Amino acid sequence: MEEFLRRDEHEKLYLKLYEILKMKIEKGEWTVGIQIPTEEQLCKNYDVSRATVRNAISELVREGYLKRIQGKGTFVVKKVTPRESITINLKDIMKEHGTFYTKVLAKTVMTPPEEIVNKLELSDPTTHLIYINRLCYLNDEPTIIQYSYIPYKICPSLIDEDLEKNFLIDIIERKCNYTITHIHNHIGISYLNEREQELLNSRDNPVALTLEQFYYSYDKKIYYNQTLKKNDDVKLFVELRLY
Repeated sequence: MEEFLRRDEHEKLYLKLYEILKMKIEKGEWTVGIQIPTEEQLCKNYDVSRATVRNAISELVREGYLKRIQGKGTFVVKKVTPRESITINLKDIMKEHGTFYTKVLAKTVMTPPEEIVNKLELSDPTTHLIYINRLCYLNDEPTIIQYSYIPYKICPSLIDEDLEKNFLIDIIERKCNYTITHIHNHIGISYLNEREQELLNSRDNPVALTLEQFYYSYDKKIYYNQTLKKNDDVKLFVELRLY
């Protein structure tokens, strides 16, 4: 058996196997063009069912890591860029336009309002959340307001972390042992309320770009983030590639 799969954790078993096989590709252990072990071999190596192996392989095929060739087997078709290099880093984008830094305006434990209960799909509306409100500056000008909502049980130690020097996603992965596998982004336009207008010095132009982000660890929604960027001369460019 190559690696023991822990069955007492919250992720589904096929997702654990998916992560192990993906790392073999990203680290170069399985190179482009190589035929991976058969389903029977993988079942034996990891002590899992054929259904678990098939689900893990299907996910890797869907994401472009593997390709099934009828009558021959399953092959590595490309080394997909690791997640760290394709996740949009807001700080790096804004730093292209000057000096960028963040101030924490609020960080507390709270009972979520109904809107956040719905967005996070919480089964228990009394679940405690860690609420974080940050103000981001570009060249000493307030440019972005961020609101973050994380279920307390996901990362209790987060309340004591320095969020002016560290990224929220890094803390959740490093300190709380969650892997952020994908992010759903929703971009729109909204109007700033009076407090937000004051924070962003934007009373004459209360329209803002809104970015809503839902962070997932496999099929589990980990946290919700809302970013408000005031309407100014700094433009954000996002490139999406379909492979």
